[in-house]
Amino acid sequence: MATPTKTFQGVTYTNGNLPKRLLAPLDGNNLDLPGDRAMLRLDAAASWNRARAEVERKTGIVLTVRGWNRTKAEQKTFYLQRHAKWTPGYKVCCYWDGVPYRFTGTAHASPPGTSNHGWGLAVDVVDFGSVGNFSHPRRKAAIGILKRHGWTDDEGRGSIQEPWHLVYNPARDQHKSSTSSTPTKEEFLMALSDRDQEAVLWTARKNKALLEEIRSILASKVKDGSGAAEPRAIWERTLDVSRRTLAQSVANAAAPVDVDVDANAVAEALLARLPKETAKEVVRALTAQLQK
Repeated sequence: MATPTKTFQGVTYTNGNLPKRLLAPLDGNNLDLPGDRAMLRLDAAASWNRARAEVERKTGIVLTVRGWNRTKAEQKTFYLQRHAKWTPGYKVCCYWDGVPYRFTGTAHASPPGTSNHGWGLAVDVVDFGSVGNFSHPRRKAAIGILKRHGWTDDEGRGSIQEPWHLVYNPARDQHKSSTSSTPTKEEFLMALSDRDQEAVLWTARKNKALLEEIRSILASKVKDGSGAAEPRAIWERTLDVSRRTLAQSVANAAAPVDVDVDANAVAEALLARLPKETAKEVVRALTAQLQK
């Protein structure tokens, strides 16, 4: 039987072998491991980040994950942590390369090369209920929003009975078009945290016209009880998790306060810290203004 493959952005790959250039980071304080940041395929990552932002905005629930893209080697490690080769007297739970295995852990793992995590399309959500419990309050509050962004629980509700296991299906994503548009400068500034807004204002202080324009935009920012920005056209996707260090990045890249700002350095710092689709247009506009 032929080895299953998927094709994304013209690249065909096998399970557990998704090229790194097709991966993007997930927002949030996830259970990252040293050298192993939470990542998914580009479209799945974009969907998760905007769905996560909508969940937080509408319910106050902050989602984190403890499972994401897994290479073939990582799948093997997970599998052998939860299974052992079958021996008489035990029940056969599954097969890997034709060899029977028995279950030894608390949660199953798919045989290496067959997991949806290997396609870069699955997450395991923290605090979403125990085995077989699909009524956890956090899950019930968030699942409807997640499903509208293409996150399915068909597999989780199957034989594995894992409420926390969700798989991205692009065909069910009702918000895909929102990931392709570049945010306007207004949407970008509104989406920034207060700390990061100060960083942008700091870079613009040498240009009075730009400074007044930015201040005018931010002055219209309306906050709800949680402090989340809700302008007329709020950018639904949150910025990359590294936005929280944007102010420091700009400070490190730019010159001291009593010296003219190095617009190129500021642009580079922003580009390094923000999603490319966001940074490209915004940095171009800000740099052009700063260099006048």
